[in-house]
Amino acid sequence: MSSRKVKEIEGALLSKGFCGREGSRHRVFFHCVDGRKTGIHTMLSRGASDYPDNLLGAMAKQLKLRKKELLGLIDCDLSEDGYVRLLGEREPLLVAIPPSNPS
Repeated sequence: MSSRKVKEIEGALLSKGFCGREGSRHRVFFHCVDGRKTGIHTMLSRGASDYPDNLLGAMAKQLKLRKKELLGLIDCDLSEDGYVRLLGEREPLLVAIPPSNPS
């Protein structure tokens, strides 16, 4: 059985291209590439200090990862580039962000 500290998860997400936003009960993390959201997001509860196995599994699904890959992301075995590469293989439309139109 695996669990991870919320602070470890938060730090890993922020270092892997996620942008955080405070909600009333949760902190929401959006994955961004070149400053634009890819459509992938997850949440961390403000009241929890540890995330147990079942919540890590749910988070892995939200992030389009297997649980073992999520643990690698948190433990820094999976880099931001590696994560984006995995997303490109599994969900190519999520990382193929069109360029913004200049106004």
